[in-house]
Amino acid sequence: MIGITGASGKLGKATIHHLLRRVPPESVVAIVRDPGRLGALAESGIHVRVADYDDKASLAKALPSVKTLLQISATAPGEEGMLQEQAVVEAAVSNGVRRILYTSSLLARPDARFMGTCQAAHTEAAIIKSGLEYTFFRNSLYLELIPELAGDADRTGVLQYPAGDGKVSFVSRQDIAEAMAICLLQPISGRRVLEITGSQAVGFAEVAAAMSSNRGVVFADMDSNAYRAMIAERWIPDAVIDFLVSMAEAVRAGEFALVDGTLESLLGRPLVSLDDYLRMA
Repeated sequence: MIGITGASGKLGKATIHHLLRRVPPESVVAIVRDPGRLGALAESGIHVRVADYDDKASLAKALPSVKTLLQISATAPGEEGMLQEQAVVEAAVSNGVRRILYTSSLLARPDARFMGTCQAAHTEAAIIKSGLEYTFFRNSLYLELIPELAGDADRTGVLQYPAGDGKVSFVSRQDIAEAMAICLLQPISGRRVLEITGSQAVGFAEVAAAMSSNRGVVFADMDSNAYRAMIAERWIPDAVIDFLVSMAEAVRAGEFALVDGTLESLLGRPLVSLDDYLRMA
């Protein structure tokens, strides 16, 4: 069977929808903390098992009969997230999982500027050490992040973000979900590392220009300290502020600028572009 951690999140649910177009529901195990967040999927015939990343016993109960596991990265930032992801890997090893597909971060390495990339590199290392077969989906930033990063640009006409000239190979969450469903069903053994990106890298001036077609938005660069102060006004926890600032610094440094054709090859069709996404948003 195929298990999916974090199955009630947007990426998890999208992946399940794509799986159910290809396999019977009884072959899918949704591993969630709150089954109520699955919505109609809970009644689709899939197996629903309750587990918490911070409760190793619950993880052990959720994994029996799962041979392929989609490990969706934890949302908790920093050390907390690293420990949670480590717990999933350990539970997988102890409960007969043979292969992990892990949602990593583009060009994952421990010295990256983005905290999420450092966390992903830590989990990749744990999976490699475990001896399990694996596929790492090293994802660029989601197109669906743009409204959050743009803030109140629709209202003010100014997209303020400390990106400088940094570019991002934004990628659609739905495209990733479909590709992961395909990979989860492939009879592949061994170890694969896939850099998952959109078909082009764009700067935030280009994002603003694309938004401007019907909203009249311009891009305004800023420094990290000003950005930190701006998002602190939203009553965001300090750990999340640190996470978002590190993402912006990584964008400025070009850590999300790589363009790779792997995702388009997996899907066999053109990817959702920035313009496509903005038309649908």
